[in-house]
Amino acid sequence: PNWVDSDLSMDELKALSKVASNGKPDQFDTITKLLDPSSPMAKLFSGAITQMTPGMLEGLKLFFVKQVSTIDPGVVLGDPATTEVVLTARNKSVESYFAKAIAAPKPPFSVAIFYGALHQQEIESALTMQYGYTLSEKRWFTAATADTHKVDAQGQMVYDMLVSQFSAKPGASK
Repeated sequence: PNWVDSDLSMDELKALSKVASNGKPDQFDTITKLLDPSSPMAKLFSGAITQMTPGMLEGLKLFFVKQVSTIDPGVVLGDPATTEVVLTARNKSVESYFAKAIAAPKPPFSVAIFYGALHQQEIESALTMQYGYTLSEKRWFTAATADTHKVDAQGQMVYDMLVSQFSAKPGASK
């Protein structure tokens, strides 16, 4: 296969985030810190994970699986600026690479776009509207699962704490 990485670089994503958030902190900043192994946040997070019991780890996993599987980008990504960077800008990058590929002197016979479920609906809609394509096949692959039976009392506490933390709106008091 002739694979092409059509995603944006981390530097491009950071620049877009700065513009989309008007230079204010957003959820993308948190994601960036968690992905940087040298950041204090990532070190704290990884240290906490090593201290968790199996039930607590399953509660953490359950939280992430539910967050990522939620189709509402506002719920998954937390704020409009992060949605713009993580979802919309990256989808536009895929669409741009696609347009270049089919405009090439020898366009590909077929194209497959592998991306997370949150991206697919917008990409599929754009390709259908712009090029008249129809979807010939849709396959879903499970990326992660969590077993609710393995979530013990401590795991439920971890899950509830994360739900409370990430569902709180900025500036809202409880």
